[in-house]
Amino acid sequence: MKKTSLNIEVAESLGEVKNKKRLVFAPMKYLDQEYLHAYKIEFSQLPFEIYRIKG
Repeated sequence: MKKTSLNIEVAESLGEVKNKKRLVFAPMKYLDQEYLHAYKIEFSQLPFEIYRIKG
């Protein structure tokens, strides 16, 4: 699940944005509100069931 989670590496890879917020969908985040604000990210959690692999 860490591959699809919002973390500092993903936030930094999004690049710099001037006046717009970005909406990021992910099953989990490893950033606090301070980082989300600094990178102008609005986080929306996706259900884990989307990523479940059926065998």
